[in-house]
Amino acid sequence: MGLFDLFKNKKKHKNSNITNKIKEETVLVKMSSKNKQKVLELAKYEEHAGEFEKALEHYKMLDDLDSEIRLKDKIAKKKKEELLNKREEIKKRRALGKPYEEKDFLRYAEILVGSTWKNNQGLNEIRLNDFRRAIQFFKEFEEYNDFIGELWLKQANKDANSLNFDLAVEDLKKALETKSGYLEKEEIERMIELYSKKSRLKEKLNFT
Repeated sequence: MGLFDLFKNKKKHKNSNITNKIKEETVLVKMSSKNKQKVLELAKYEEHAGEFEKALEHYKMLDDLDSEIRLKDKIAKKKKEELLNKREEIKKRRALGKPYEEKDFLRYAEILVGSTWKNNQGLNEIRLNDFRRAIQFFKEFEEYNDFIGELWLKQANKDANSLNFDLAVEDLKKALETKSGYLEKEEIERMIELYSKKSRLKEKLNFT
């Protein structure tokens, strides 16, 4: 075999490698398109099933901005509807004179924030009944102002149960300062008066 034949075969081999590489990349592109179609179908199914958070993540994978905006709007509406329904339940429970249970309040908080407490500092602290620290977290977000009022009520109840009536009074005043539309102002004012009396009585008993 002459030098020309060696050069020809080498060039042919090089061209063959390039062709194979192009074929491999084409296959990858086809696979990617196929996967995108599967992701799209899954996203549509999840959206139809009302699993908007899951659908949103899959639309993000597809860089589908219009769908992302649509899903975020649906998530916001669903979150608001769930929160309003839960608040109505709490109002009814209060109207019957029944304080809502701890598990109800945790669920209420979870719905409001829209995530599980395992992944959220504020919800973790609520779970531990550390309402003051939870307030420090949620007060950074203006949309949680109403919820902060609820947290101050929970803290007031906790302080009163520990016979810290002065602190309970301060907690209730802070609840009123939030001007939450979901708090019963007259009820809180009565509680302030009651805890103030208990505080004076406690002070008197300690003095004697």
